[in-house]
Amino acid sequence: AREAYEKCLELEPENVFSLVRLGVLSEQDKGLDEAEQYYLKAAKLKGGDALSMRHLARISYSRGDMDKAREYLHQALNANHNDAAAMNMLARIYLESGEDPQVAEVLARQSAALKPAKEQFWMTLAKALEVQEKFDEAEQVRSRF
Repeated sequence: AREAYEKCLELEPENVFSLVRLGVLSEQDKGLDEAEQYYLKAAKLKGGDALSMRHLARISYSRGDMDKAREYLHQALNANHNDAAAMNMLARIYLESGEDPQVAEVLARQSAALKPAKEQFWMTLAKALEVQEKFDEAEQVRSRF
């Protein structure tokens, strides 16, 4: 797949989709620096910000830079307010940093509503509810899976 996307870039150097896919492939191979470069390049192109900000946030999160991850996630949500994965990651950051669990709950609830088949999104919601001592509601959420 990598060779095909690289070939696409030879033919069309500003192909946002190919840049993002190469970033994902690099990220999977533990090449965060290389992945970041693909995502940053894609972000500068028309339509690239909507596709690359969540990926840049994931890299920042992997590196432990929560402030930068949060910034990228806000940009991702500005570009696409229905980005369920960005909402869920932001909810997890709120929970992990001990910030407002009500905000985390709202984000987690919305992400789960947008992508109800994603068990991880429901588990984030359950955790947000538990932090607020809403144990019965958290158990109801967990019972979905």
